[in-house]
Amino acid sequence: MVLNNFGDAPHQKLATITFQNLFPPINVRKVKLSTCQRAVLIDYDKATGRFNLRHYTISAAPTGANRKLRKLLMSRTMPDMGALTGEDQRRERGYLLLATHPPHSKPNPRLC
Repeated sequence: MVLNNFGDAPHQKLATITFQNLFPPINVRKVKLSTCQRAVLIDYDKATGRFNLRHYTISAAPTGANRKLRKLLMSRTMPDMGALTGEDQRRERGYLLLATHPPHSKPNPRLC
């Protein structure tokens, strides 16, 4: 929960305490992002004397990976690769994630 533009007036202090007691306290240093699902922004508009409430959904997604890898990381279950017989089948379905040496080449000892 984020409170914005709340002042020191008695009715604003009461509103602050009321909104804070609606939600459980969060220890920012210990909270895991995966447990946070929603965020609430409460803004006090001084001109109208009203509270504006906005509700946001939080989702975490991997970045910097190709589409097939992101899809694999976001899925809850691991794919069944037992029925696949060779590297070609795994590669065409996007399951071969690590670079392998070609079958008839010698690995470079400096890279291993």
